[in-house]
Amino acid sequence: MSDPATWTAAERAAFDARRRSRNRALGLTLAALTLLFFGITMVRMVPPSGEVQAKLMAQQKGWDGR
Repeated sequence: MSDPATWTAAERAAFDARRRSRNRALGLTLAALTLLFFGITMVRMVPPSGEVQAKLMAQQKGWDGR
């Protein structure tokens, strides 16, 4: 395509459709990454439970010498 000022209505419509499609794909990718990072953050913030917590406490006792 040449200079956008000389485009026909059909060329302009096709260009706008491609742009909307790219913007939509980029927006979905950004939203997916945001949700992924949020999920990882939430999982990391949950305190350990049961067996994992017992192992962590046992390791801490070993380091303190108690």
